[in-house]
Amino acid sequence: AEDLKHTKDFLVAEDLLTRKPYCVCEEDSLYEAMKALSDLDFDKVPEAEKKAGGKFHLLGYLRHQDVLQYYYRLGLQQETVLE
Repeated sequence: AEDLKHTKDFLVAEDLLTRKPYCVCEEDSLYEAMKALSDLDFDKVPEAEKKAGGKFHLLGYLRHQDVLQYYYRLGLQQETVLE
């Protein structure tokens, strides 16, 4: 921590900001969301609602883990139906 004290004088969050952020929208399929998470190597991606004028309203985050759990539970339900 002592080594990083000097960074407070010149390093700000904007310096590390992703300039072209990616988000998924409510109407995107889970396949599209998983592809984005995989292609971009993210563990989560912002989920947004499209507004007029090309604006977006942040709804939350879609996590890789949540999508995998959903598909896992869906698979378990289908196995139960097949038995």
